[in-house]
Amino acid sequence: MFINDLPSIFDNTVDILLFADDAKIFSTIYSPSDALNLQAKLDKFVIWTHQNSLSLNINKCNVITVSRIDNPISFDYKIDNCFVTRATSIRDLGIIIDCNLSFITHINTITKKSFKMLGFINRNTVNFKNVNALKILFSALVRSHLEFGSIVWSPSYNTFINTIENVQLKFLKLLCYKLNIPLISKNSYNMRMSELSFISCEVRRKVADIMFIYDLLNGHIFSPDMLSMISFNTANHCLRKSNLFHVPFYNNNYSSTCYFPRVIKVSGGFYYPYDLENYLTDLLEIQHRYSATSEEGQNRHENPI
Repeated sequence: MFINDLPSIFDNTVDILLFADDAKIFSTIYSPSDALNLQAKLDKFVIWTHQNSLSLNINKCNVITVSRIDNPISFDYKIDNCFVTRATSIRDLGIIIDCNLSFITHINTITKKSFKMLGFINRNTVNFKNVNALKILFSALVRSHLEFGSIVWSPSYNTFINTIENVQLKFLKLLCYKLNIPLISKNSYNMRMSELSFISCEVRRKVADIMFIYDLLNGHIFSPDMLSMISFNTANHCLRKSNLFHVPFYNNNYSSTCYFPRVIKVSGGFYYPYDLENYLTDLLEIQHRYSATSEEGQNRHENPI
């Protein structure tokens, strides 16, 4: 409540995002003059903090340049006459954002942490025979790391998809050992998932994408800006392959697989040709139908990890 008036001190050349007592000030930098303009806004921000008797922890402040070009414009920004530390990645609300928005650092971090938690479970459940208890521990201590904020960082390349999937593969091997089931290989992973009532991590992330659009359309998530980005296809005749939503065209994989185009494509492609009314009401049906259809496809093709 003490920083709610902070956005009012900036003009439209600089954007700011607030969450609790954290603030992210950012701008598009095309030239050195844009960097100087951002520095001027930071100076204005410092004046605002002095007027409101607020102190800043400069050690917790970072500057990061997010860009896909080889040599982006670099500028040494200051806050209250102190240089701000430049970082190649930052943690924001539990998600590690790197300088090219690839989320590779985040994926490597969560998989490393998940393997550690899986080792903790393995060491402390030597005498456990109850499968449901082990599943609960896996969901609470491991899967929670693998799925937090997946709408933002969900990978599109098989290398990282398989990196995450290998965590669940290792847990299924643990279950097979405790249940005296022949140890699974990468080639039989999908079959063992079906036997043990598991869903692949990739499918669970896609279900999360669908539920995000569902919540957005039903008003459970209030975001007029994102809602305005959704457009419906209005074809004059029914096509064999279509999408309930309009998916913009992008000329590179990076743009077409980032979070919003991806969730639009997954959500609309899954539910076509069912009507919008069903999409807005059948929450459980959406979850069950997508999980079932995805797992059937996986069992047919048995793709190795």
